[in-house]
Amino acid sequence: MFTANLIRSLKSLAAATVVLLASATASFAGDIVEVSNPHPTLSWTLSDLIIYGANGEKQVVLKPNDPSDDIVIAPQGSKIFGPFPFDVVRYFVSTQVGDSEFESIVLKVKVLEPQPVAFFQSLSTQQPLVYVIDQSVYPPHPPLGTKFSFRNGINPMLPGTFMGIMPDFENGWVVGQYTGRGVVVYDQAVVTVIPVNGPNGGR
Repeated sequence: MFTANLIRSLKSLAAATVVLLASATASFAGDIVEVSNPHPTLSWTLSDLIIYGANGEKQVVLKPNDPSDDIVIAPQGSKIFGPFPFDVVRYFVSTQVGDSEFESIVLKVKVLEPQPVAFFQSLSTQQPLVYVIDQSVYPPHPPLGTKFSFRNGINPMLPGTFMGIMPDFENGWVVGQYTGRGVVVYDQAVVTVIPVNGPNGGR
């Protein structure tokens, strides 16, 4: 009888431990990130993906300047990353167009809201620029081939955005304020941050 009771107690303890571990794992799961391609016929290359949390967290998912981990997103396809152990509040994403890599960064992420991401280059030098998007402002999405003038990184026609010169991957920001003309070289990237634990995750 004692042995039978002990076995039952151990089984109950094991079951409770499994539940507690599952709950702990769920509580630490923050967000997943979906990168998609809405284009019906053309694929695109996802080169970099770096995500940041509100408390200084950072995770390099796809490394900068390393084509070995690039991922081709098929037409009308998508790729899921995560879950990550924190709430995603900003991210860098990049694509390869020709021989150049183009970076954009999205700030103040709005979960469950797909964010179309454009990529820019300088009209005068053809050098890649770094486009900053504040998702909380719901800025307009500029289509492929659209040209804009920037002064100290700002164009009034693109509220909630900023044009930088170089990415700052360490701090999740940009270096420099671009002044000049820029053109959209790609516009078919869409990123959605999806909380694991309910509509707002841990927010």
